[in-house]
Amino acid sequence: MASILRALGIPVQGGEVKAAFKQALLKFHPDRVSRNDLYQQVKAEETFKFISHLKEKLPRFLC
Repeated sequence: MASILRALGIPVQGGEVKAAFKQALLKFHPDRVSRNDLYQQVKAEETFKFISHLKEKLPRFLC
């Protein structure tokens, strides 16, 4: 799981998984992307959904 977050540009070490998910969700939130660039909005929305899905699948003891 940590390697996936690192691939998204979110550094993770040890028990920082929950904080890393929050940071990733904030970084890729569709509202933070320019409303003029449709490609960037779609990409951000897909990434945001992917991260949200990963967080749901993560065992509760890690998050």
